[in-house]
Amino acid sequence: MKNIFTIIVSFIFLLSCSEDDEKVYVDMNNTYLPLNLGNEWHYKSTNEIDSTIYISKITNYVKQGKNCYFEMTTDRHYKPGASNNETEKIYLRTSDGINYFSFVNGREYIYRIFKDISISEGTYRNEIQTSKILPDEFKVQTLAGTFSDICNIEVGETSFDVGIFKKYAKGIGLIETGWFRGQNTLIYARVNGYEYGERIYK
Repeated sequence: MKNIFTIIVSFIFLLSCSEDDEKVYVDMNNTYLPLNLGNEWHYKSTNEIDSTIYISKITNYVKQGKNCYFEMTTDRHYKPGASNNETEKIYLRTSDGINYFSFVNGREYIYRIFKDISISEGTYRNEIQTSKILPDEFKVQTLAGTFSDICNIEVGETSFDVGIFKKYAKGIGLIETGWFRGQNTLIYARVNGYEYGERIYK
């Protein structure tokens, strides 16, 4: 019931962005990055000496340029329970649940493509992105649970230790981020009305 309510509320916001905008509805239960108002993801470093907590939330649905975008706000807390040390906003949209776009500095860029592909043209700063849908038996264990149906995306020149690995689980979103100095793992998520893991931070 929660799931149906979340979808209905999000669809109403889709319609309210602008009467002149093209109305697009995507089944966010079946995407690697579910964009619905109220969805949120909490992460922490697996490095014991790093206490940084990242909390990402879909907070708004707004017009930017010619399109409507979901506003994702990420708060970085350097100590659990501390006031926000840093906040970042990103504007995202998708019309098919596979191709995602971001709006940065007055222009739209390719954000993620969830299928087997390697691209650079059209991404922000022409950043190399290599996406790979992993085999069904591949699983990723996080502090919020163990997930399958994974898409792994390498962002940047990972072969030169300056890139990032991001793993997305279908119907959940980003569950793990890794780079040569460390790794962040999902500890809690609220996605489309369902909760995963234990909510520790607000």
